[in-house]
Amino acid sequence: DKIVITGEKEETLYTLSESFLEDMKSRAGRVLPANEKAMVFGMLFGGHDGIERSLLKDFSTVGIMHILAVSGTHVAILAYFILGLLGKLRIGKKSAFLIAALFICAYALLSGFKLPVLRASLLAVLVMAGSLFGRKADTGALLGGVYLVSLIFQPLWLWDISFQLSFLAAASIVCLHAKILPVFSFLPDYAAAALSVTTAAQIALIPFLANYFHQISLASFFANVFLLPLLQLCLILSLAGIALFYPAAPLGSFVFVNVSLLLGVVTRLTTYLASFGWAAFDLPHIRWQAWAFYYAAAFFLFDLLPVRLSARLRVAACAAMLIIAIIVFSSGQKTQEFAAHFMDVGQGDACLILTKDNKAILIDTGPRSVYGDYDSGERIIAPYLKYYGISHIELLILSHGHNDHAGGAAALAEQFAVKNIWLPKQILSDEIERLLKKSPDSNKLVMQKGMKTLIDDVALQVVYAPEFIARKKSIETSNVVQVSVGGKTLLFTGDAPVSTENSIMPLLDKLSVLKVAHHGARSSNGEEFIKKVRPDIAVISVGQGNSYGHPDPLTLHLLEQEGAQIARTDVCGAIMIKLDKGELKWYGYRKDPDEF
Repeated sequence: DKIVITGEKEETLYTLSESFLEDMKSRAGRVLPANEKAMVFGMLFGGHDGIERSLLKDFSTVGIMHILAVSGTHVAILAYFILGLLGKLRIGKKSAFLIAALFICAYALLSGFKLPVLRASLLAVLVMAGSLFGRKADTGALLGGVYLVSLIFQPLWLWDISFQLSFLAAASIVCLHAKILPVFSFLPDYAAAALSVTTAAQIALIPFLANYFHQISLASFFANVFLLPLLQLCLILSLAGIALFYPAAPLGSFVFVNVSLLLGVVTRLTTYLASFGWAAFDLPHIRWQAWAFYYAAAFFLFDLLPVRLSARLRVAACAAMLIIAIIVFSSGQKTQEFAAHFMDVGQGDACLILTKDNKAILIDTGPRSVYGDYDSGERIIAPYLKYYGISHIELLILSHGHNDHAGGAAALAEQFAVKNIWLPKQILSDEIERLLKKSPDSNKLVMQKGMKTLIDDVALQVVYAPEFIARKKSIETSNVVQVSVGGKTLLFTGDAPVSTENSIMPLLDKLSVLKVAHHGARSSNGEEFIKKVRPDIAVISVGQGNSYGHPDPLTLHLLEQEGAQIARTDVCGAIMIKLDKGELKWYGYRKDPDEF
């Protein structure tokens, strides 16, 4: 006998709002093309699903990506629009505030009570309540109170990027908007207000944007003044379209058609603006002390100190703070002899080699999810390169074409110029085909045994290159590359099996560093091979809790038996090996984060 348990899902206000939202997406899909439908609901309720990746990149480049993240700005736009409309209809002040508050609460519900919306909704309702009772709101005090209550509720939000950016932008606008507005008095009122708000927010956010994303958008001022208002109009029209769909479906459809036309104009202008080389530029990691002096300069310039100073003294102090910030920034750019960074890309391989002149050599690029949106090249390696101020890749080596070694290559070629590429001698895998389409100007060579090159004082040599194998999935296609610098030798083995190890043993002596083959699998890393090379440091690039059981306990035992220091990315995070006064030293990000 079968026992069948049936039951209806309990209906709550939240589940009803979800059902309403899904119904609206279905109705809007009959009018809007897929990409524009995704943009509309991304602007209204957050999320990037369904939006073309190239368009997302352009939005990020010109600094208006925040319109696709539900935030306090959305609540402010909604409140101003509703109050303005009700004012035109001569609705009483009390009724207008009540209606606006109800709309704001409904929007918060539809957005899934996202934290930024809850904060902004609470702030807006408090400001309106104060106005109802004839009390002028101290926006700064209310802002601080709302954020303090948020942290009491969940202290860990303090480390959340969106929380930090949201608070800084709001606080900066409250403190600086009125001080900056006169600077743009020569412009029409709307343009002056928009530009002063944008400038105020950017002054506070630049250090955090540089620290988190290593990019500053020079086009953001133009985009926020001219393109953002059009997107905000799309936001208001979309809300109006949703409100009209049920009582008057044809009218709601007409509104969405106009939204679609307006979005088409905005996306074309965004793509055009992002195409300029000056639209955005990358920044390397900058020490926090430099940013501290930057903020001190801003405090002097805008007279935010508790004591009153003359204008001349404030300008002099501001200039002094900026000079110190530049000195600290310059002194923070470390010089190095050589460094190899084995990045934590999960179950895959990726190593960045930096020469003494900061030239970048990349050996493998980690995995890309075939069914999801994870791409180690875009998500991990590109930000890592920007952190170190890398603008182009001198040499990209792919040991073989498997996804976990070559998956991130194409995404990197989209963001960085790749001067030279060494490719495996095999049928082109899907990952390598994607790379070649993205890097038409690169000098491409198929690896042959004995092939050599010298970049600064770093010598690279192919010690093993298989004969052509007409299979995409075989680990026997792995090339083995030796890197030599300062009398030290590093060996990169890809997924080389025991048979490959046996064939190259006569060519090898003791190694300084061994990149352990195939993530420590038993099919590689033979006992004779490990005894022959006796590595001082054995690096295992492997995903935490992977389903393959890597690294194999026998591999670990053999390495320990030969006295190797074992550095694992699943345990230590990223692994950095530096040449320091002729000796190689290794650091793990989770063990020695200050070294990175």
